[in-house]
Amino acid sequence: MDLLREEGYASLTIDGIAHRAGVGKQTIYRWWKGKPELVLEAFASYASREIPLPDTGVAQADIEAFLATSFRKLNEGAAPVVRGLMADAILDPAFGDLLREVFISRRRDALKTLLERGIARGEISADADIELAVDMLFGPMWYRLLNRHAPLNRRFASGLASRLMQGIGIAPAG
Repeated sequence: MDLLREEGYASLTIDGIAHRAGVGKQTIYRWWKGKPELVLEAFASYASREIPLPDTGVAQADIEAFLATSFRKLNEGAAPVVRGLMADAILDPAFGDLLREVFISRRRDALKTLLERGIARGEISADADIELAVDMLFGPMWYRLLNRHAPLNRRFASGLASRLMQGIGIAPAG
């Protein structure tokens, strides 16, 4: 991850990784098919560690915190890595499958956990379409991440969480 931050995804090479690790390229290739697979594994671990599941006791606050932390990490340097991985996934369908399995599905599952907690606490309708809700949150994030037309920031996270809860939440009494 240090080398990735220093050089960027596009400039990162297996030679550079092997040199930094003090091993031969063949050692790297013994464990990973290539750069995308190696970076994906490192990045998935980083995301799981650096973007924990908040538990404020309120679904909207949890969703907002999760999104805000995700956006902050993207803005702190992860965005080019994610864009690079996505570009490789578009060019290589097998890698695309791996990206969905190793990274995207884990991030989706994390968000589903927050939504399911909201259902259990009675804040979200029990018949809410959780898959659609996750798409409704991550879709705009991916659009802004790939298009770069507007910021990924705390205000955007708050707006997404608020709009989602207006659609699937249960209005408080009174």
